[in-house]
Amino acid sequence: YTLQVASKYPKNKIISIEAHPNEFNALKRNVIDVNNLENVTLVNMGVFSKKDELTLYEQGIWTASSSAFIKSEKQIKIKCDKLDKIIQKLVIKMDIEGSEYDALLGGIKTLENCRKIMIEVHYTDALTRKENLDQITKILKSNNFSLKIYEKGLRVIGIKN
Repeated sequence: YTLQVASKYPKNKIISIEAHPNEFNALKRNVIDVNNLENVTLVNMGVFSKKDELTLYEQGIWTASSSAFIKSEKQIKIKCDKLDKIIQKLVIKMDIEGSEYDALLGGIKTLENCRKIMIEVHYTDALTRKENLDQITKILKSNNFSLKIYEKGLRVIGIKN
């Protein structure tokens, strides 16, 4: 199903979550090794109402039909987390030659779901690197990022706890 969605929406970022390690490995082979899909992020974890470790019961020989609710003798333990937490683990790396601030302005909803952002700060015709850095840090702080600034303002790393 991931391949179909990624093909249908090639300009969108697809996050595919698979709990079972065997199914995740097959998914990884299909998405990365065989089809080289760059618009897909794979997550090997279960989704649940809270962070937990659950028992996944395998149904027959098909691990794809494993369930946390239909019990069987063959079982494995999987790590789970809330969907909000899994998606929040989004990390952004940005090196866009002076368009950083404008990109951030156009990504306010994305910043809400972002856990970490790394930005290489550039100057523009209208702004010095410091002026651009000031704008960038203002928008990141307003979105609850703790900031570390490196290399005299060339790089900014924002982290949410």
